[in-house]
Amino acid sequence: MASSGTKQIQHKQRSMWWLFRHFRFVFLASTMEFFTANGQCRAEVNIQGMTLKRSVFKRWSLAAPHLCDVKCGQEITCQSYNYNRKYQICELNNRSKEARPENFLSAPAWSLAAPHLCDVKCGQEITCQSNNYNRKYKICELNNCTKEARPENFLSAPAWFYIRRLKGRPPLGSIPELPALSCHEIKASDGKHTISGKYWLDPTRKGKAKLIYCNMVNEVWISSSVDASLKLL
Repeated sequence: MASSGTKQIQHKQRSMWWLFRHFRFVFLASTMEFFTANGQCRAEVNIQGMTLKRSVFKRWSLAAPHLCDVKCGQEITCQSYNYNRKYQICELNNRSKEARPENFLSAPAWSLAAPHLCDVKCGQEITCQSNNYNRKYKICELNNCTKEARPENFLSAPAWFYIRRLKGRPPLGSIPELPALSCHEIKASDGKHTISGKYWLDPTRKGKAKLIYCNMVNEVWISSSVDASLKLL
């Protein structure tokens, strides 16, 4: 009996020791994860009433903004996205506003039942040069120029917001699927601390990206094949 009782005590002691080691490991692991996450913590803030134009490569109708965020995370070339809360439209961009600030736009919009009402609105605005009308969502957008004059200046609805991709965003020019137009665009997109090195560029927009050395000090690319450097803005 004594021997049996001793074995039970030893078994309980081993079990308690195992539990102690297990919980200590879990605690340390969670603490390490916390400090690691805290050390890398950064945030992107959505910008109300703004959208990035001329960079949209995919568009969906999604019920909530976080679903748009998920879609962006699933696309390797997604750099940012626009979302319209009212009409639940998600647009993925292959550029950020830092890369293309000239295409980061805002303007009033209306919900109108028919296209001719959008024409009336345009006629009431002295600066209106053209208008966009979405038949599905009945959205009227006014433009202060024509697409022939300035195609990048189409105007956006107040219900829109823009946000840059936070997690897993590949730097512009870092992969052949996401070539930059110039070294200047890469530095504008990823900041002044962007280092010199080889990046994927497609300055002619012909879909033929080439790995070219960028000198980020003066924002020029250097092609060994022609032994020349050109500034591409």
